Amino acid sequence: MQGVLKRSRSIIFSAILKQGLESFSLTILEYCLEEELLEREDYYITTLKPEYNILQKAGSSLGFKHTEETIIKMSLAKKGKKSSFLGKIQDEEVKTKISEIKGTPIKVLDLETNATSTHFSIRKAAEILGVTHKALTYHFKKTDSFVFKDRYLVEKVKI
Repeated sequence: MQGVLKRSRSIIFSAILKQGLESFSLTILEYCLEEELLEREDYYITTLKPEYNILQKAGSSLGFKHTEETIIKMSLAKKGKKSSFLGKIQDEEVKTKISEIKGTPIKVLDLETNATSTHFSIRKAAEILGVTHKALTYHFKKTDSFVFKDRYLVEKVKI
């Protein structure tokens, strides 16, 4: 029981510990169909404004506040991660597949050698050109193709 008391920090749990279980009761206010449940719960939250109901809207986490301890734990868990995709660091193969699906295809023509390459994202094209993706994104905000560094014709691939 000590482990349970230490872990739980809910308002209702703390109130029961402080005031005693006999100070509380559980009452069914209404029977309804399952598809009406959230609507009816919302009605009672709005009408009765229950003291121990921390959520402001039925079926939503609106109004819920994480404890400072939880915020710190989430922050520490996220540090050092290169991708927030399911909270895991992704390998290069997975990153490439995600780029293929979500990225903007870019074609780069080297005007000096006439070599053409196609990349699955602005970020990958920028990596090949030795610049940040922001440099290419800046130009793409103005046009779909441009000459970069007086050597490369860079353009979005029309799909």
